Order: sequence, then structure tokens, then C-alpha cells
Amino acid sequence: MTLIESLIGIALVSFIMVNMYMILAQAVRLMADAKQQIGATALATERTEYYRNQSYENIPIIDPSTIANIERSNFTYQVETSIVMIDDPENGVNSEGDYKQVRISVTWMSGLEEHEVFFVNNFAPTGITHGTIFIRAYDGASYSSLGGVLIRLDEAGGPFTTSQLTDNDSGSVLFWGLDENISEYQITISKDGYGTVTTFDPSSTSFDPIYKNIALIDKNDSALRYFPLRQTSDLTIKAADEQDSDVPGIDIELVGGQKIGNDPDTYDYDDTGSSKETNSDGEIVYQNSNNVDLKMSPGNYEIANVDSLSENGFEFIGASDNRYPFMLAAGIGDTLELVFVDELKNSLLVKVKDTSDNVPVKNASVRVYNSTLGYDETVTSDALGFAFFRFDDTGTFEELVADDYEVEVSADGYDSNQATVTVETFTAEEISLVLVE
Repeated sequence: MTLIESLIGIALVSFIMVNMYMILAQAVRLMADAKQQIGATALATERTEYYRNQSYENIPIIDPSTIANIERSNFTYQVETSIVMIDDPENGVNSEGDYKQVRISVTWMSGLEEHEVFFVNNFAPTGITHGTIFIRAYDGASYSSLGGVLIRLDEAGGPFTTSQLTDNDSGSVLFWGLDENISEYQITISKDGYGTVTTFDPSSTSFDPIYKNIALIDKNDSALRYFPLRQTSDLTIKAADEQDSDVPGIDIELVGGQKIGNDPDTYDYDDTGSSKETNSDGEIVYQNSNNVDLKMSPGNYEIANVDSLSENGFEFIGASDNRYPFMLAAGIGDTLELVFVDELKNSLLVKVKDTSDNVPVKNASVRVYNSTLGYDETVTSDALGFAFFRFDDTGTFEELVADDYEVEVSADGYDSNQATVTVETFTAEEISLVLVE
């Protein structure tokens, strides 16, 4: 038995030591990978800055590319340099090319895998830098360059227009030799599957635009802009009652998506004043005509007429799973479900608000009880300040008995408040709380 126990002990110790060694080896390898990547990025930056500090005439054409092996910090990197002339089709055919494109690629081996970092830069001759606009489009989630993005320049208030597609490597375009008589351009950036980004003239909008038109001060001016794009999504709003039955005919004014301005907050989708109505299935499937694919931009959405949603015999009592205000993620399909209750059924909706500014109070504790009836329930208010009373202990809808109920409301930072409410059919009671001084 001693020999068997010893063998088992040796096996267990060996197993543990092997796993510890594997974990240590993995950690060492990850540290080495990180160090190699930092070195590669520094090397690519160094080579790029070298060409940035050269005059246009001294930047050589290197086509085909050259490859050199460079040792740094005991690591070997393969540096590939390519410099080619690019003929911009927007200004006609130029056999000599319009500008030089420098691509620096640094690769290295980690184990059996090859890794790469690369920089792409465009250099225009000094004589044509006036009227130059450089634009880069990238994915707002991954920060990676986006190729095939349509970049359109329109003369602000004028007839001139031109457009280009971003290249796949750097996600950029260069407009040069622009008319010196045009001082301001509106930029529209669009790609199927992504939300469209547009610049605005601050003097002609009622808000402060996040992205403003590009203004070239004089004929020697140039501009550099970077624009993030985010994938669009499918959005449906569904209206249902307390028994999950469809509620048609609900008018909804939706606002949200990509934020385009401040003071006041302004978004790329706004139904205010022109509501949409839920169909026979209780649904509204939304489309945003600002985007190429007609889908919705990701972002926060709110209902402008949330205080007047109740109609057609139904009263609005909140969003399913407390998903309001609603956040639409990028590149998905999602549904916001709004819950309604028959106005003829005995139920109670308590709306908790701040006395000073009439703003809803979230996470307030709302207790409703009737000692005679043996009813005593406590509900936490949602983002709208709503606390609805309609369920029994099993979560099944059950009408309240028509009677008087005591309501007690408390929330952190506020003085408590209470009221007596008579419930008969659907009853809504607003209770205000005062901040503790």
C-alpha cells in the first residue's frame, strides 16, 4: 500500500507541476508577444516619421516593395516598404500620378504564427496642397479602418459635388486641388450596414452640430478629419396588454439613435409631431431613411409622447423588463415591448416624481396596502417613476378590489410621502417627493 500511495502522490505532484509549467509558459509567451508588438509598432512609426520629415521630392518610389530584416530588443522583424504613385480619378488621368502613398509593414513570428502591423500615409506635392481634404472612416466599435465607404463632398449652398470610396487598407480618401472659390463643404459618409454620418452648418441649424462642415479658410488651406461609423440594427416596438395580447392603434413618437447635435440634444431619428401607429399585431417596424440600408442607428431611444400613450381603452404602465429608456446595440435586431392595461380593470399606477423639477424618481419603494382586505404589496419604481399594482403572488394578473388603499413612498435622499387612494377601474396617482435638506 505504501508503494501505491507513493506512486499516486508522485503522479498528482507531476500533474500539478506540469500544469503550473504550462501556465507559466503561456504567461511568458503572452508577455513576449506584447513586447514584440510594441517593438513592431515603434519600428513602423519610426519608418513612417522618417518619410514625414522628407520633402515630397525626396520621397523615393519603391515599387516593387523592399524587405529588410531588423533586430530590435533581441527580436527579428521583417520590414516591408512600398511607395507608389496614386492617380486620383476625380481630377482626370495623370500618367505621372497625383500623390505618393507610403505603406510600412512590420511582421514578426510568434511561435508558428505570423503577426503584422502596418501604416499607410499619403503625401501630396507642395504645389497642390491648397484646397486639400483628407478623410478617414473607421468602425466605431473595433476602431478598424473601413474600406468601400462612400465619401461625398458637397459645396455648402452651391452646385459642386464630388465623391470617392475609401481604400481597404487605411479607410481613407484624399480630395485635393479643390476650387479655391469654395470655402465650405458638407461631408456625407455612408456605407451599407452602417449609420450615415453628415456634417452641418452651425449657422443653419437649431442645434450645435457634433460634426460641422469643413471650412477651408483660403486657397492654401487643408483639413484632416476622422469619422467613426457604427453598424445599423433592426428595431421593432410592440404594444401588448397584461395578458400579452396585441394592442393595435397606439400612436408612438420615437426619438433617438445617433446623436448629431447638442443644445438641445438632437438625434438622426425623430418622429416628434408625426407619430407612427402600432399595426394589427401591435407592432411598429422602424426604418431610418437617413441610412443606406434603411435600418436604425444604434444608440438610446425615448418616446417623445410617453406621457400620452394611453388610448383606445388602454393605459400605458411601462416597458417590459424595465427596458426604458431603451438602448439599441449595434448590428443586432431588438424589440422594445410596451405594456398596457385595460382601463376598465381595477388597478393602480403610482407615478413618483421629484417636487423640485418634476423628474421621475427611479428605484423608489412604493408600498400599497389595505388591512381590511389583507392586501400589502411593495413595488420599486422604474426609470419612468412608475410602480404598478396588479399581480398576485404567482405573477398572474388579478384585479384589485375597488376600495381605498394606503400608499407609502420612500427613496434615498428624499423625505417619505404617503396618500390614500380610491381605486375604481384603472387609477393613476402621482406622488411627489421632496429632497432632504
